[in-house]
Amino acid sequence: MNILYISKLNGSKCSGPSYSVPKQIEAQSIYDNVFWYNVSQINTVDYSKYEFYHDIQEYPSQTLADLPVPFNSPDLIIIEEVYVYHNPKILYEIYKSGIPYILIPRSQLTRQAQNKKKFKKILGNFLIYGRIIRNAHSIQYLTSQEKTDSSQWKTKGFILPNGIDANAKTKRQFRGDSIHAIFIGRIEPYQKGLDLLIDAIIPIKEELIKVRFSLKIIGSVKDTAPVSELCNKINKYGLSDIIQVVSNPLFGDEKIIELLDSDVFVMTSRFEGLSMGLLEALSLGLPCLVTQGTNMKKEIEENDAGWAADNTVESIRNSILRMINERELLPQKGKNALMLSKKYSWDQIASRSHEMYKNIIGRE
Repeated sequence: MNILYISKLNGSKCSGPSYSVPKQIEAQSIYDNVFWYNVSQINTVDYSKYEFYHDIQEYPSQTLADLPVPFNSPDLIIIEEVYVYHNPKILYEIYKSGIPYILIPRSQLTRQAQNKKKFKKILGNFLIYGRIIRNAHSIQYLTSQEKTDSSQWKTKGFILPNGIDANAKTKRQFRGDSIHAIFIGRIEPYQKGLDLLIDAIIPIKEELIKVRFSLKIIGSVKDTAPVSELCNKINKYGLSDIIQVVSNPLFGDEKIIELLDSDVFVMTSRFEGLSMGLLEALSLGLPCLVTQGTNMKKEIEENDAGWAADNTVESIRNSILRMINERELLPQKGKNALMLSKKYSWDQIASRSHEMYKNIIGRE
């Protein structure tokens, strides 16, 4: 198949799609003839190492007609994300072209995400995005929970997750005299449920101190106001000895070192697509404490790879208490986490994608 990928990545190292999109296309290039057109120009990362990568510097018109044969009329178009296209010229052209296309919204169509900047989304859906979403041949959801949470859209959908590369280093030793938990990602208190996490910890502060529990929240900050509010709450309730907020994103080896120095990865998101940070933690053999909103609750429970909670303060609190009471299980749950991550190899996912995409366009 000839597959055209459309994206608008800005190259931010703090954004999951900056990693998952190129990895996805690279894996698919083993099975199909691919062309990646990023309707942006990036100076922060070097995507030019991929021979299939092209951007608006090379094709500035942002039209299908100017792309080379056969990608000016491909068998299939994959559109990465939805609302990042503030000038959706090429999306409208694709919508009108009759070429089958698949959307990968990466959680943007969930009810929770639709309620964020709600009136702006309502207007955007009315003007253009709603037609593009409904006219898609299919929507590729990253998890079953994302599909469920996006059920208000009547477009056909299927589930194929993000992938992860195997890590050379994995977690070998866990502390016996303390528990160091970590969250690494964008510090967005609402989406990432960090406010729920802090509220869950407040009433059990003494229990956590007894077992020498600590939590690091590390990542980039886009909106300082809610992060300041979060830090103020930590100070107000005397949690600064337990919880450390570090607004300094980590990448590469520094990130791996920090993760391997921890005992538990914590992600209490209200909504996600499929977090690359969570998959990375699993691939390092790190047990994970997650909520329903991460879309990995069922997998973590079924594979005994950590602890899981609903998106409520009480449920998160109970999961934290179970975790500290079952801390002797950390090594086994870490092994289970590593085994779970192997189900998300990029090659396996690309092979499944190839078969699924053929079925979607009616090609045997």
